Amino acid sequence: MEKLQYVQQLKGLLNARQLLDKQIEEYVNELPAIDANIALNGKLELNNRNCYKKLVDTFNDNCYVFSRNTYAINKLASYQPGHMI
Repeated sequence: MEKLQYVQQLKGLLNARQLLDKQIEEYVNELPAIDANIALNGKLELNNRNCYKKLVDTFNDNCYVFSRNTYAINKLASYQPGHMI
């Protein structure tokens, strides 16, 4: 019984991660003047810190609380100012 419980928890976590990835991809696809494929998979330097902060704050307030979601934090780390994505 315990094994089934862990398998269900793992499936729930994986589904939540897929949802987060999908939501990020959908959001990036709607941004004007950005090649979504490069933004999601490429190497771009973040150069607009105000925009980045607004995005992070909005996402944190409305979607995922980063302090409670290590997967989201790791996704966010790819986009930190001064780092390459």
